[in-house]
Amino acid sequence: MSVPCKKAGKGLACHELLQTMARRSDRSHSPAMPLAPIQLLACAALLFVFAAPADAQRRSAKATSTPKPPVIDGVLTDGVWSSAEPLSDFYQIVPVVGEPSERTEVRVLFDRTHIYFGFRFFDSSPAELISTSRERDASLEVDDRIEFVIDTFRDRRNAYFFQINPAGSKGDALVTDNGSDFNKPWDGIWEGKTSVDAEGWSAEIAIPFKTLSFDEGLDTWGFNAMRYIGRRNEKNRWATSDRDTHIFTIAQAGDLTGLEGMQQGTGLDVIPFYTSNWSRDRTGGEDSDLVGEPGVDAFYKITPNLTLSMTVNTDFAETEVDERQINLTRFPLF
Repeated sequence: MSVPCKKAGKGLACHELLQTMARRSDRSHSPAMPLAPIQLLACAALLFVFAAPADAQRRSAKATSTPKPPVIDGVLTDGVWSSAEPLSDFYQIVPVVGEPSERTEVRVLFDRTHIYFGFRFFDSSPAELISTSRERDASLEVDDRIEFVIDTFRDRRNAYFFQINPAGSKGDALVTDNGSDFNKPWDGIWEGKTSVDAEGWSAEIAIPFKTLSFDEGLDTWGFNAMRYIGRRNEKNRWATSDRDTHIFTIAQAGDLTGLEGMQQGTGLDVIPFYTSNWSRDRTGGEDSDLVGEPGVDAFYKITPNLTLSMTVNTDFAETEVDERQINLTRFPLF
């Protein structure tokens, strides 16, 4: 006997219970004997609770359209931020699940060209904030920071990842297959500023829609955020309180609704470059030559899911290629 359950995890308990009941029935002297009424009622209750659509249990937040963009300076004093409903109630994941922590507020605004995130991190000891780097894509394992993901296709598998610490160190990456692949070399074009005050610290982030690939007909994106408090090794997450998941588990992210009227642009990126080489002949009169040639890489989004790549005079300067030497003598090369 097998009854499929729509939701993984807890829903599997329903499936296992039904299989257990079926095995008990098979061990009886009457193989064709139906399940008792009380067992059928228990199965129906479990199916109703555990097999419900996962989307009905997701946390949801609303992005607010703004006619005027905020000034990205790290201080949430622009009046437009007051029009956005704050997201709060972050769950503590580590060290103690569900324990209260420092208050965190997140506001989301958007216009036709950008999406804006305003973060307010209240802290009882702002002098103890940890910031060890200002570099791009730095490792912020011990730093206070905010990390968030946006699933722009709402496929529950892939997302864009962003992070920033109180010193303004920015980081981003592409997350695929629920975190099985983390493409850190991806560097998107976006702006982020932070500030520290007597009540904690804050961050403002502006991401152009041209930086992202998304379905223009979709008004809901996947979203999740995690705050890390360095001095306490503490993690607080918005969408889920399950310690078995992490920020890269896109399948468990919440929803960000209300997105409409965004412009993705033409989807054309052009990267020109110039490569040069200098050579010197020490055996023919110390002759030297300086040569070079221009080149260009171009990327065009045919659709949000399909990108055309073109290159002219490709620059292989950073390509790792082994020099292969053929030895036709009886003596080893090395």
